[in-house]
Amino acid sequence: MRSSWRRATRSSYDVTPSGVGGDPEPEPTAMATSNTTPVRPVRLRPTSCPGRGPRAFSDARAGPPNTGGDEGLKDMQGIKRKRMATLALAAAAGCSVVAVSGGATVPPSASAATSYKLPWAAGETWRVNDGNHGAAYGATAWDFAPVDGVNNNPVEAVGAGTAAMSCTDAWGQATVRLNVGGSVFVYRHLTTASVQAFGITESGVSVQQGQILGRLHPDPPTDAEAPGHRCGAGTGPHLHLEIPTLPTTIDGYSFTTSSPGTGTRLLSSNGSGAGTATELHAGGHATISTPTGRVWSLAISGTSLKYRYSTSSSPYWTDWSSVSTGSFKSVAATVDGNGKVWILTTSTTGALRSATYDANTGDWTWSSSISTGYNWDNVAASKDGDGRVWMYATNTAGQLFYRHQTASGSSTWTSMDQIGAGDWAGISSTVKDGEVWVFAVKGATADAAYRGRIFYYKSTGTGTMGVANNEYGYGGYAGDVSVSTDKSGRVWGFATKTGGDLEYRYTPTEGGWTGPGSVGNRSWAGVSSAVKTDTGVVYVFATESGGELHYYKSSVGSDATNAAGGSWNYAGQVAGTWQ
Repeated sequence: MRSSWRRATRSSYDVTPSGVGGDPEPEPTAMATSNTTPVRPVRLRPTSCPGRGPRAFSDARAGPPNTGGDEGLKDMQGIKRKRMATLALAAAAGCSVVAVSGGATVPPSASAATSYKLPWAAGETWRVNDGNHGAAYGATAWDFAPVDGVNNNPVEAVGAGTAAMSCTDAWGQATVRLNVGGSVFVYRHLTTASVQAFGITESGVSVQQGQILGRLHPDPPTDAEAPGHRCGAGTGPHLHLEIPTLPTTIDGYSFTTSSPGTGTRLLSSNGSGAGTATELHAGGHATISTPTGRVWSLAISGTSLKYRYSTSSSPYWTDWSSVSTGSFKSVAATVDGNGKVWILTTSTTGALRSATYDANTGDWTWSSSISTGYNWDNVAASKDGDGRVWMYATNTAGQLFYRHQTASGSSTWTSMDQIGAGDWAGISSTVKDGEVWVFAVKGATADAAYRGRIFYYKSTGTGTMGVANNEYGYGGYAGDVSVSTDKSGRVWGFATKTGGDLEYRYTPTEGGWTGPGSVGNRSWAGVSSAVKTDTGVVYVFATESGGELHYYKSSVGSDATNAAGGSWNYAGQVAGTWQ
């Protein structure tokens, strides 16, 4: 279970004030020797380091949103004053880019041709907390922090090359050096655990442009705390990036000795950031349980859709079978009022189709394309209290639609109706007390104020979805979500975070959620879940960004009066590479 510190940190840095995120000194270049056991990045907050006691961020340190926070910073020992750069107009790759100080967002030039990309996810805007400031130690360096708040954000390779972890310390900090064709970019103030989790070693590994190298450290040491660190000091979570040569064009922006200046906001187009990559994994697998207690797992490998189900004897799962060959993009599943397995799929060409499984023959019967012309994307499906199947689907424009059977087992359906305004990414649905609840993540195209937040809607007694929504969690979600209801009526929610964590919450009633907690210790991208109908155990399947599929089970099952719970027991990895 996570503490409330994480939420407090987000609120303190929702708008990163001028002067937050500084670097009083560089780190040593030699690799540090440390016996410190790496801590999970989401909980990496030293509490027993030499010469330093527990402390939390405060508004005096960060400054309230939309203020400079300078008065609080003036009193902090060892923190250098931030300076504002003048407006600069620089030529870059045959075009002009204006670097604006004071908080304006500078769009990248459409005509700029450059091999480097900004080191954060496509569509994200980060702010220059400190312009070029490395002269004191022979470097050219900039400090950056996300405009939408700091939440263990991933950072990415500016180009393809070799990445090596060059420093670790007792604070849990790590530094990564990225060699791109002989030019070395230095990333400071990352967490050691995250760098290791993404496979970056001291000897170096090959990486592609946009590949995640690590996550921002939530609390780097200040200069006053220098005895406890080796890999650099700073103020507040931020990325310190050293750039090998100037002038250099990155993502269409010209980096010179004077630009971009402090306060400039930069929009990334890097290709495979955490948010973007995670949205690609949304809907890649589905999990259900039939009335007999059999658990079904459906998953997309490449573009083929496969399925298997649990058995009562070793190896406890059947071999994988193919549902159909083709180009599948997302899948959802449910069981209708007659106990028949239903799946809902989208293809890479945007087609939406459903299929049912014949337990006697083992065959799947497919529908024709549903509501053509919408370019469908992600899907969800559930059975309501009357046994009717409800289908939900987003299109590539981010709109969310639904329809349902007119009666249990009926071959007729209501028309497609829209829910909410749009910009939705991953979706999932479940049933509580006979009502269908559908959850949806605001995706990368949503306004910054809504991006990464999850909202949910409930069906009404008239067979429609309610127009009012409720919010789930506190934002920072990356793109995929899954919800299931145990036998006691407790709704369980699972969602991937922008930092790669898999967060869970639950509610025993309509109001309020308990949590958050986390499942596993990996960098998660996609998730599905189900409750085993006989034991009431909650199953959670999750994919890593590299396509590895793992699953967990709750240690305590559920029944009509007792909710599931306990701990999350690791059940194993599923062989293969999955979406």
